[in-house]
Amino acid sequence: MPADHHSEPHAAQPDPLIPDSPGGITPDDRIFRNRSLPRESRSLLNNISWNVLGTVWSMIVVFFLAPFLISRIGEVHYGLYLLLMSVSGFLGVLDLGLGEATLRFVAYYYGKRDFNGAERVLRATISIYLVMGMAAASFLFFGSNRIAALFKFSPQDMILAASLLKITAFSFLFRFCSGPYLAVPQALLRYDINARVLMLESILRVAGAVTVVLLGYGVTGLIGWNMALSLFTLTVYSIIARRILPGIRITPSVSPGALREIFNYGVFAFLSQIFGIIWQHADRMLLGILVGSGAVAYFAVPQDLAFRIMTLAGSAAAVLMPRFSSMEETGSREKLFLRSSSLLVCITSMLFVPLTAVLTDFMKLWISEEFTIQSGFVGTLIAGSCIVRGAFLPYQSLFRGMGKPQYYLILVICTSMTIVLADLILIPMYGLAGAGYSFCISPLWGFAAILFTWYSLFKKNQFRPLLRFIFVPIFLSFLMLGISFWMRTWFPENLSWPGLILVGGILFTLNTTVIVGYELISGKEQSSIRMLADRLKRFTGWGKGSS
Repeated sequence: MPADHHSEPHAAQPDPLIPDSPGGITPDDRIFRNRSLPRESRSLLNNISWNVLGTVWSMIVVFFLAPFLISRIGEVHYGLYLLLMSVSGFLGVLDLGLGEATLRFVAYYYGKRDFNGAERVLRATISIYLVMGMAAASFLFFGSNRIAALFKFSPQDMILAASLLKITAFSFLFRFCSGPYLAVPQALLRYDINARVLMLESILRVAGAVTVVLLGYGVTGLIGWNMALSLFTLTVYSIIARRILPGIRITPSVSPGALREIFNYGVFAFLSQIFGIIWQHADRMLLGILVGSGAVAYFAVPQDLAFRIMTLAGSAAAVLMPRFSSMEETGSREKLFLRSSSLLVCITSMLFVPLTAVLTDFMKLWISEEFTIQSGFVGTLIAGSCIVRGAFLPYQSLFRGMGKPQYYLILVICTSMTIVLADLILIPMYGLAGAGYSFCISPLWGFAAILFTWYSLFKKNQFRPLLRFIFVPIFLSFLMLGISFWMRTWFPENLSWPGLILVGGILFTLNTTVIVGYELISGKEQSSIRMLADRLKRFTGWGKGSS
């Protein structure tokens, strides 16, 4: 199944406009192709580190902010807040896939030192974003009453939701229009800038949210503060874009040539984004329609936690797409596919097996016991299903790297439609738990994609390598999950924070020992763990004498 489609923001498709390679050369590709450039290799590792740091920082912010907001404004209004964010998320599809296209072509022209080309693409994208953003904001503002009527609210909350949608319209417009400017630091491989802005915005978000809630403004204050932060983000990124690309104009302007470039590139990204947004938000929207906003909060809190932890694995997988792009030999791609799949399964297993076993204990301490009674079971389902999802990241990068984005599009469509259909059937039958069951069904398409990659793309007829690298580690992970649930019964029912850390540490150590031990023993020199160690040595310049 597709991971969070935002986990690879700097991935670029092979570009037929570049004449010296049939697959195209991106800045990342040059790093991989020429390992005699340790300065650039360290730069790539530095960008990955900033990506991971930004992810960890966001997790810390959510860790402290979510329970505070739930305790202060209640589950219903917190669910309303999440619903409004989901509405904005759905409208994000109006970027038409041009964000990724802008990133690609700004990077391409910058690499050629063609600043006129970079300016032409950037200004054309800004124009499109401005038009589409204003159209969507108008839809939210003037259609607020009808949109609010779609959800199950009390009469008082219905009026509140309609008024907050008007504020959300401006918040969406500011945030949406910052997209082209945000792509500039990524195109220039300056993820450190994005991470610093993200951390600053997070600090302001926490400070403002705590202030407006303590002053008694509730969910209205949160939405208003979110609008202010959206305007702040637009302002900051527009200034940054001007400073790191000096001499270019960042005002709207339409160039037919630039429009052709970005639309020809963005069509597959756009279609994938549509269904990716459906995959990410459909369960929450259907819960809001069929059950109520409280159920949205009970589902979204553990799901957001799982998504943020998955982003750690996504950051580790971000280097795969340009690496696959630079490879021309099928054998090399096959080897990297197997090893990276095995490595990422190990990572998600080490993260999610212990988390699944102690999730209800964690949520009792993190949120409250009352909230966990409602949310604990579905959260356990979500966390447990994420154990296998590390195996799905490499084939996504492979499809893009081989210049086959249509394969990824088909996969996203199948996964999204499966979740929607399953939600429509299971939520009316089982309520909140039905959304959890639907989430657990979606990985079936991921396993289908693995088999398709192995038998159709690589033309292999032996199952043993898949068994060794992917399916045995998955089997061991679920075996350790069962053991972890059993071991959890050895400890008191109600744990304190020190007790939770102790139990979680024991389960993490045991699971990691089994998974990593299998990798090292069965793989020997082909172990993905050893592969990771070798990659780190190469990135840091160690071991050059032996290579």
